[in-house]
Amino acid sequence: MSKKVSKGNALFFLIKYLNYSLKNCIAFGNAMNDIEMLKISGKACIVQNADLELKSKLPYIEVIKSNDEDGVASYLDRLYKINYDNIK
Repeated sequence: MSKKVSKGNALFFLIKYLNYSLKNCIAFGNAMNDIEMLKISGKACIVQNADLELKSKLPYIEVIKSNDEDGVASYLDRLYKINYDNIK
């Protein structure tokens, strides 16, 4: 596989294609294959149970609840103020 293949490059390509901005992107990661994507996103979060090496390489990135605690869904619920109890 080419060394140019990464989630970061894929995100960059998609953003250009859709004419969006990286500053408006949010990314969630848990493993080293997420590092490039997390570095370029406008907002990045690492789940609590992520690879320790990822956390140590990106200590400035917010750590959210673990995958076992539905960390990404909980974060998005809070961000967008989604209350599923009121949805019928």
